[in-house]
Amino acid sequence: MKRHLISHEPEEFNVSWKASAVICLLFPACATVPAIAPDPATESWAAGTKADDLKLAPGDRIEIVVHSAQELNRTVQIAPDGQVRLPLIGPQQAAWETPESLAEKLQDAYASQLHEPSLDVIPVGFGGQKVFVGGAVVKPGTVDLSGPLDPMQALILAGGPNREARIDQVMLMRRMPDGSITSILIDLKNGLRNPGEAVWFPLQRYDVLYVPRTPIANQNRFMSQYVRKALPLDFFVVYDLAD
Repeated sequence: MKRHLISHEPEEFNVSWKASAVICLLFPACATVPAIAPDPATESWAAGTKADDLKLAPGDRIEIVVHSAQELNRTVQIAPDGQVRLPLIGPQQAAWETPESLAEKLQDAYASQLHEPSLDVIPVGFGGQKVFVGGAVVKPGTVDLSGPLDPMQALILAGGPNREARIDQVMLMRRMPDGSITSILIDLKNGLRNPGEAVWFPLQRYDVLYVPRTPIANQNRFMSQYVRKALPLDFFVVYDLAD
């Protein structure tokens, strides 16, 4: 797993984070200052997922068009376990496939039942427009991603940090377009004090924001021991596939 650290030495948080945070929620520009470091690993977080990199996820609805057997055409929703259930071939893993790769996978599965099957997979609806905020926050759980949202705004929507929170080492975890899982540590405390130095990225669906209670020394171990155990099923499937 790739990882990149953006952190500062912890110090006493003697300013009102709530006042600054509310300002950032009401005036998003202060929370999205484009202060992206030149490091390639950091730049990859700032870049949005391209349409060509679209990966299907639980909750998405897809139309399956079987040209060689139109009675098999249907629109299905990807289940929380990442599968779709189809006649003749049964359950098939669909989450985190592109529409094109899933079409090839289904063609191979139908080849045992049909002569030279030909089919297309067409996305017709997207579920899971949400992120997960966990750890030392007032209301851990999913947050709707109804528009542009950065880590600080997601933290506010989760009720803000509790008294034990270390907002100077917030973990942001994402499954990248190539399928790899990447985490980054963000210093939200320093971002509140110095907005011009903030490195807060627009969140994408199924991002995980985790606020620790203690400093994170090893991101891989922390993710395995704490973060994954806190994920709801649909998020767990996204981060468990192909690992």
